[in-house]
Amino acid sequence: MGRRNKSYSKDLHQQAYERLTGMQAFGESKKAAVANGTDRDKIFSVSTYKAYWKHTKYFIKYIRENYPKCTTLKSAKKYANEWLQAQVDRGLSAWTVQLEAKALGKLYGIQPDDENYFKPPKRNREDIKRSRGDRVRDRHFSKTNNRGRYEGMIEDVSVKEDFMKRNILLAGQQRLRANFRSGYWELVFMHTKALGIVPPVMRVR
Repeated sequence: MGRRNKSYSKDLHQQAYERLTGMQAFGESKKAAVANGTDRDKIFSVSTYKAYWKHTKYFIKYIRENYPKCTTLKSAKKYANEWLQAQVDRGLSAWTVQLEAKALGKLYGIQPDDENYFKPPKRNREDIKRSRGDRVRDRHFSKTNNRGRYEGMIEDVSVKEDFMKRNILLAGQQRLRANFRSGYWELVFMHTKALGIVPPVMRVR
């Protein structure tokens, strides 16, 4: 008797796991990989890998529930865009759907410029969802006022001098970073000394 192809004895979960883990290139230079054309089959960041694996598992769950006879990644590929459209129809944010499209694009080697690549809705900052329902911690948050507030902190020399007195060494170029998961603006500091007491203006209220 001929030997059975062992790849077909693995379930979808195991097949996808092995596909993505085989792309791990943590610590390698992404710039060098792009230059030599090997970046398409590599994942350079641990956080990116975790995000892709998380959403790939959602896709596998969808296949199992809706197409139980589909047992290989190859046969599941034709349902990728169907699942992504279902995610849009569920009302998920454009940010989430774009991440899921990237995850499946990496899983199946589909590039954004391919004609079969799913075209998610356009991402707009005003579409960021902070919480599912009203939360006490969100009542103070203003989507229109907070950016100006923290940009003002960055430009305020007195704020920098005040932080310096507390043994915090700021980088020459401060950055304002949007945390799209929480919906907050983050003021990014670099330091080389032990942090002192957290300034009142930076404490959680």
